Amino acid sequence: MYIVGGAGVFALLVYVVLVRQQSFMVRGVVVTLGMMAVCAVATRWIKVSLHMAFAALVATALALMRSPIGYALLLALPAIVWSRLVLERHTPVEVALGTVIGAVAGVAMYYL
Repeated sequence: MYIVGGAGVFALLVYVVLVRQQSFMVRGVVVTLGMMAVCAVATRWIKVSLHMAFAALVATALALMRSPIGYALLLALPAIVWSRLVLERHTPVEVALGTVIGAVAGVAMYYL
C-alpha cells in the first residue's frame, strides 16, 4: 500500500511542481509524502494508524489556519480513535503514534 500510495503522491508532486507551482500545494504534497515515508519506515516495527495520521494532519493544518473546519475536525478525532480501537484495527499505542505523526506533519505544513 505504501508503494502505490507513495507513487501516487510522488506523481502529484511532479505535477504540482511542473504545472501548478503555488507554494502551498508543493508544501502540502511534500509534507504528506514525508509523513507517509515516516509511517512506512515505522511500520517495520509498529502498525501506525494512517487514519489517525491523515486526520490529525488535516485537522492540525486547518486549525492552525484558523479554519472552522479544522476546529470541527479536531473535535472529530476522538471518534476516529474510538473506531480504530473498537474495530480492533490498532492498539492504543499505534493510534497515538499516528496522531502524533500527523499532528507534527500538520505543524510542519503550516510553518514551512
